[in-house]
Amino acid sequence: MIINEKFEVHDTLNPKLWNENKLRPEVSVKIAEIVQQFISTCDIPLHIVDIHIVGSQASYNYTEHSDLDVHIISNFDLVDCSKEVLQTAYNSIKTRFNSEYDITIHGIDVELYVEDV
Repeated sequence: MIINEKFEVHDTLNPKLWNENKLRPEVSVKIAEIVQQFISTCDIPLHIVDIHIVGSQASYNYTEHSDLDVHIISNFDLVDCSKEVLQTAYNSIKTRFNSEYDITIHGIDVELYVEDV
Protein backbone atom coordinates (compact mmCIF):
# COMPACT_ATOMS: atom_id res chain seq x y z
CA MET A 1 0.00 0.00 0.00
CA ILE A 2 1.32 3.42 -0.95
CA ILE A 3 0.19 6.42 1.01
CA ASN A 4 0.40 9.70 -0.80
CA GLU A 5 0.25 12.45 1.74
CA LYS A 6 1.39 15.93 1.00
CA PHE A 7 3.66 17.28 3.71
CA GLU A 8 3.64 21.03 3.99
CA VAL A 9 5.74 23.28 6.18
CA HIS A 10 4.55 26.84 6.66
CA ASP A 11 6.29 29.92 8.01
CA THR A 12 3.33 30.70 10.27
CA LEU A 13 0.73 28.79 12.21
CA ASN A 14 -2.65 28.44 10.52
CA PRO A 15 -4.03 32.02 10.43
CA LYS A 16 -7.59 30.67 10.75
CA LEU A 17 -6.68 29.64 14.31
CA TRP A 18 -3.65 31.69 15.28
CA ASN A 19 -2.62 35.33 15.19
CA GLU A 20 1.08 35.98 15.73
CA ASN A 21 1.51 32.61 17.48
CA LYS A 22 -1.39 33.28 19.85
CA LEU A 23 -4.66 31.40 19.67
CA ARG A 24 -7.34 33.69 18.26
CA PRO A 25 -9.79 34.67 21.03
CA GLU A 26 -12.84 33.37 19.15
CA VAL A 27 -11.08 30.02 18.68
CA SER A 28 -10.35 29.80 22.39
CA VAL A 29 -13.99 30.56 23.20
CA LYS A 30 -15.22 27.97 20.69
CA ILE A 31 -12.89 25.30 22.12
CA ALA A 32 -14.22 26.06 25.61
CA GLU A 33 -17.81 25.74 24.32
CA ILE A 34 -17.04 22.40 22.64
CA VAL A 35 -15.39 21.05 25.80
CA GLN A 36 -18.38 22.21 27.89
CA GLN A 37 -20.76 20.52 25.46
CA PHE A 38 -18.70 17.32 25.69
CA ILE A 39 -18.74 17.45 29.50
CA SER A 40 -22.52 17.84 29.47
CA THR A 41 -22.89 14.65 27.40
CA CYS A 42 -20.37 12.67 29.45
CA ASP A 43 -21.98 10.48 32.09
CA ILE A 44 -18.63 9.63 33.70
CA PRO A 45 -16.97 12.22 35.98
CA LEU A 46 -14.20 14.25 34.39
CA HIS A 47 -11.67 15.87 36.70
CA ILE A 48 -10.13 18.25 34.18
CA VAL A 49 -6.61 19.41 34.85
CA ASP A 50 -5.87 21.10 31.53
CA ILE A 51 -6.78 21.34 27.85
CA HIS A 52 -4.07 20.86 25.21
CA ILE A 53 -4.16 21.64 21.52
CA VAL A 54 -1.82 19.31 19.67
CA GLY A 55 -1.11 17.98 16.21
CA SER A 56 -0.43 19.65 12.91
CA GLN A 57 -2.88 22.53 13.53
CA ALA A 58 -0.74 23.44 16.53
CA SER A 59 2.43 23.35 14.46
CA TYR A 60 3.74 24.53 11.13
CA ASN A 61 2.95 21.40 9.12
CA TYR A 62 -0.85 21.69 8.80
CA THR A 63 -2.65 20.98 5.56
CA GLU A 64 -6.15 21.75 4.31
CA HIS A 65 -7.15 18.27 5.59
CA SER A 66 -5.69 18.64 9.10
CA ASP A 67 -8.06 18.55 12.03
CA LEU A 68 -7.65 20.31 15.35
CA ASP A 69 -6.79 17.84 18.11
CA VAL A 70 -8.09 18.95 21.50
CA HIS A 71 -6.92 16.82 24.42
CA ILE A 72 -8.83 17.03 27.68
CA ILE A 73 -6.35 16.15 30.40
CA SER A 74 -8.14 14.54 33.34
CA ASN A 75 -7.04 13.03 36.64
CA PHE A 76 -8.18 9.41 36.34
CA ASP A 77 -7.09 8.69 39.92
CA LEU A 78 -10.11 10.64 41.18
CA VAL A 79 -12.59 8.21 39.59
CA ASP A 80 -13.27 4.88 41.29
CA CYS A 81 -12.49 2.72 38.28
CA SER A 82 -9.47 1.09 36.67
CA LYS A 83 -7.58 3.41 34.34
CA GLU A 84 -7.90 0.95 31.44
CA VAL A 85 -11.68 0.67 31.78
CA LEU A 86 -11.98 4.42 32.25
CA GLN A 87 -9.90 5.17 29.13
CA THR A 88 -12.02 2.73 27.12
CA ALA A 89 -15.21 4.41 28.37
CA TYR A 90 -13.92 7.91 27.60
CA ASN A 91 -12.82 6.75 24.13
CA SER A 92 -16.31 5.42 23.46
CA ILE A 93 -17.94 8.63 24.65
CA LYS A 94 -15.61 10.83 22.60
CA THR A 95 -16.13 8.70 19.49
CA ARG A 96 -19.90 9.06 19.85
CA PHE A 97 -19.57 12.80 20.53
CA ASN A 98 -17.22 13.38 17.58
CA SER A 99 -19.62 11.57 15.23
CA GLU A 100 -22.90 13.02 16.56
CA TYR A 101 -21.90 16.67 16.76
CA ASP A 102 -20.66 18.84 13.94
CA ILE A 103 -17.72 20.36 15.74
CA THR A 104 -15.71 22.65 13.56
CA ILE A 105 -13.91 25.94 13.98
CA HIS A 106 -13.53 28.10 10.88
CA GLY A 107 -14.22 25.01 8.76
CA ILE A 108 -11.61 22.88 10.57
CA ASP A 109 -12.83 19.64 12.15
CA VAL A 110 -12.20 19.36 15.88
CA GLU A 111 -11.31 15.95 17.30
CA LEU A 112 -11.62 15.53 21.06
CA TYR A 113 -9.59 13.13 23.19
CA VAL A 114 -9.60 12.43 26.93
CA GLU A 115 -6.33 11.37 28.52
CA ASP A 116 -4.95 10.81 31.99
CA VAL A 117 -2.48 13.21 33.56
